[in-house]
Amino acid sequence: MAQSRRRTGISLSWSLPPFPYVKLNVDGSSLGNPGLTGVGGILRNHTGRVLKAFSTFYGFCTNTEIEAMALLEGLRLVPWRIDTIIRQVRQEISKADVILEHCYRELNSAADALTKGAAARKCSTTYDATTLPPPVKGISTLDIRQFPYVHLLRALD
Repeated sequence: MAQSRRRTGISLSWSLPPFPYVKLNVDGSSLGNPGLTGVGGILRNHTGRVLKAFSTFYGFCTNTEIEAMALLEGLRLVPWRIDTIIRQVRQEISKADVILEHCYRELNSAADALTKGAAARKCSTTYDATTLPPPVKGISTLDIRQFPYVHLLRALD
């Protein structure tokens, strides 16, 4: 005797992402496996407003390949926060006479010590020359005296 399986339903609903995040929903479809494929996705903000959406035909692929392509294409739509940060940096630079230049890690020890201190204390602090933590004051003194640091270069293969 065949046993009947009882199925229960659950109620589902799409939810808004919290501010300031966005939500990306993507899907890949394969008509057969492998088969003709397409991907689609929609990017919405914290109010549900559609920021971007896409629908792309990819030709003949497997369902696994096309799901990965859907994710990749969707991630390319996301306005990564780094873009916003870079815009803000450019705005601040345009307000002042500043020169940005690369320096080796060894020459950035004072700033590195300050970042590690903030992370360890889990708080933000502003210092002046008289209130610097002793290790940073010492590094700063060495920098002013042009104390030499050694930077090891990698050997060329």
